[in-house]
Amino acid sequence: AAPTPLRVGLTLDYPPFSSGEPESPHGLDVEIARAFAASQGREVVFVRTRWPDLASDLAAGRFDLALGGVTVRPDRSLVGRFSVPLVESGAVLLTPAGSSLHDLDAIARAGVRIAVNAGGHLERVARARFPRARILPITPNDAVPAALDEGAADAVLTDTIEAPRWQATRPALRRIGPLTRDRKAALVRADDADTARALDDWLLKREADGALARWRR
Repeated sequence: AAPTPLRVGLTLDYPPFSSGEPESPHGLDVEIARAFAASQGREVVFVRTRWPDLASDLAAGRFDLALGGVTVRPDRSLVGRFSVPLVESGAVLLTPAGSSLHDLDAIARAGVRIAVNAGGHLERVARARFPRARILPITPNDAVPAALDEGAADAVLTDTIEAPRWQATRPALRRIGPLTRDRKAALVRADDADTARALDDWLLKREADGALARWRR
């Protein structure tokens, strides 16, 4: 019998990890998924998910693994098995250069509006680090910086990988942080030990032969 397709869940709103449409996605984690599936002789099928639904969609069997910049977090380990880490990042805040919010103490004040990707790791960071701030969860992730552009937020919480992309078109933004040290990995269905093991073996080989470093660049 032919191998079953490898179904990969992506939010498609988090470049450079994944963006585009399910029929023609692009990004680092898309390349990793395609290359891994090919190594296993499996077709790859991309399935769109949303950050608030990622864990529940994986648990419900909508896809076999989630990729696209998924941060390693203990609660997600309840529904899946994390692969070896793919990338490291850290949470950072971006504020307008003319803003009085120039340090963490200022941002922690009551009523400060912080926009962040809804349902992802960074929303948890925002709520934990800034309990007196007004957290504005936004979907999709790539719409978050518009809250600053429109004056609807005083700051946005993003990460060290995404921030330079947003700053490239908004050079007046000031960066504060990083506030955390995070790792991103694939999250494989908890009941699929074979895929989890095969993926880890393959990733370790691609780290050793330099393929992962090329894809990261």
